[in-house]
Amino acid sequence: MMQEDLRSWFAQMDAVFVAGNDHLFEELRTDMCLQAEQYSAQLLTRLHDLTVARHAQYGETLALLEPNIKNSAGALRDIHAMYYIGLLHRCLELSCGDAQSWPSVTEMISLLPLQDKRRAHLLDSYRFLLDVRSAMHECSGHLHDTLDFDLQRSVAARLAYGEERDKRAVEKFMRDYYRHAHTVHVALQLVFSDHMPRQGVLETKTLVTVNNAEDVLRTFADAGAESRTVDIGLVRELDARDDFDFTSRACLDLFDAILHRESHVYQTLSRMHEMRILGSILPEFQDLSHFFQHNIYHFFTADEHTLRCIRTSENIRTGEEHVSTVSREIEDVSALYYGLLLHDIAKPVDVQRHEMVGAEMAENILRRFRRMDIVEDVRFLVREHLSMEQLAFRRNFRDRSTLEPFVSRVETLPRLRLLYVLTYADMSALNPGVLTEWKKDLLAELYEAAKHMLLFPGEEEERDPVRQSVVEPATSMDHHGFQTAVQDILEGELMRMHVTHHRAYSEVTLFCVDRPQLLSRLSAAFFGADITIVDAAIETRNEVVIDMFRVVDIISGKHLSAEQTQRLRQYVRSVCSGELDVDDLYHRCRSKWKRRLRKLPRENIKTAVEYVSHTDSDGKQLTIVEVYAPDTFGLLYRLAAELSLFGLNVVFAKIATRVDGVIDSFYVVDAEGKPLVSETQKDLLRSRLLERISELTQS
Repeated sequence: MMQEDLRSWFAQMDAVFVAGNDHLFEELRTDMCLQAEQYSAQLLTRLHDLTVARHAQYGETLALLEPNIKNSAGALRDIHAMYYIGLLHRCLELSCGDAQSWPSVTEMISLLPLQDKRRAHLLDSYRFLLDVRSAMHECSGHLHDTLDFDLQRSVAARLAYGEERDKRAVEKFMRDYYRHAHTVHVALQLVFSDHMPRQGVLETKTLVTVNNAEDVLRTFADAGAESRTVDIGLVRELDARDDFDFTSRACLDLFDAILHRESHVYQTLSRMHEMRILGSILPEFQDLSHFFQHNIYHFFTADEHTLRCIRTSENIRTGEEHVSTVSREIEDVSALYYGLLLHDIAKPVDVQRHEMVGAEMAENILRRFRRMDIVEDVRFLVREHLSMEQLAFRRNFRDRSTLEPFVSRVETLPRLRLLYVLTYADMSALNPGVLTEWKKDLLAELYEAAKHMLLFPGEEEERDPVRQSVVEPATSMDHHGFQTAVQDILEGELMRMHVTHHRAYSEVTLFCVDRPQLLSRLSAAFFGADITIVDAAIETRNEVVIDMFRVVDIISGKHLSAEQTQRLRQYVRSVCSGELDVDDLYHRCRSKWKRRLRKLPRENIKTAVEYVSHTDSDGKQLTIVEVYAPDTFGLLYRLAAELSLFGLNVVFAKIATRVDGVIDSFYVVDAEGKPLVSETQKDLLRSRLLERISELTQS
């Protein structure tokens, strides 16, 4: 069993004698202890490997949105791993005793080589995790080990954090969970470090003597320069001292030197944060530790998200993507790293205005670090870290009137590079499902459009019947194919449809003449072909509609099949000819998929309708209708149909799917080509759209 099923071997250590042959039970225990003594080093190494593999399987980090209370990093199995290490260390002693009086987990924790205060915290964390697991089982009514998003509120209420509908209660509870998980995680590393063979699988130990805070920072700076990790044993030195001053001039200079490196910055900062040093150097970051927002868009705590942003930005530099090339053109990476480190620094102060408040905090922080040379760039990055994302996914940035204000705020090409890479890293570290390939393309397209305007500020775009924007839309069609398709429609063709299949999605570009309710009719055609629209941009140019969709198959979530593509082509042609009864098609498909609609959390998903006045580059006034809603099949059809019934024409639209819902932006005018200005009309339209959303999400 030890060779073939080590998990089961360790499980025998948890065996409790209930009834039967007590001598046989004692013989089993004695044989296991003798075996453990003989193979102690091998067992420890394999237990470490199993632990690392388990952490990787359950999300790698302890700061997950939905941790597994048994198997995630910092969870109960980590405490059991320490228990097993203690048993292996005392196997000879135990083999000579009473096999039925095996030490308990809490008794073994009291014997672990930990500082008294850390041991007390570990025992407290063990009790907390057991309470949480019991509450989870009570709330769910069955054995359940994943602390699901929907379950967190009821568990928090069960543990007396506050009422179930109080968002602050669940956020406080989860913050306590992460704090306890961190305690367990660090303790496990210390115990492994003490007991593993010196030539084991852990990182090479570099034992140092630290006399002051400057020695500690120099240890991290040297380790980063040599591409190695500081041994966790340094925590013992920190536990034994409480007089280190990490805010001295020498410490701040060493920390600044770490942020000047192009690699191993994440590894260094992550270890510093794990040892609670990062918050001592940067006190504002301490408030960010374990900061939790109860929504599925933010997959990690704010501190973990921030560090992952830095890891992503490091990895980008060695890649082959468009953003990688731009990243390598950044001259001072410290400006980028400071921007990433501080972009969410004000969330504990004011979540709603964190970018504005954070910009002011960033200036004060950089003054302490004597980095006034980059203060304007970092202030800009913190203040504008959401602007590129919002412009790319919610606005028609191909319209010069929309792009120019953004470019005027950016001012320089070096600053544009910084913002582009920061935005990419920020979105990559939010949730694994946020930054899709389509969104990467849009960010790259926005970067190139803004770059062109910065380099050639006085250059006016050509105005012709085909090309009416700063750049052509992001599509896999080549320039000639794009221009030819538009010209075919102008000359009387019913429709043109170009489909390109990628690994994770299909790209559909449609060309046709504009007609009433076209957007809702096209969305019904996609729905009828069992297709989910992931992202889209709909644009009208001189009566020619150019619709670009990123789509996936409803069932597989992958690119379209050949049969599906053909079915879509037939539906679209029927839509353009007016032959298709789209309302009947929608209801048939809605009924077909009703039982298979994916269950999404209803809590904390923004559901709203907002209005923005807009004047395009031709001076035409429009109204942007922004709709926030949970994602569900058929949503675009119902929204677009309601806008048409209200007498509005959609001249441009962007459909952006988030992990926790959608943000649909519709540029509209009324039948006379005028914007929606009446507040009464806006309120009426808002109520109708919200009613449609409610019908879809509650049915």
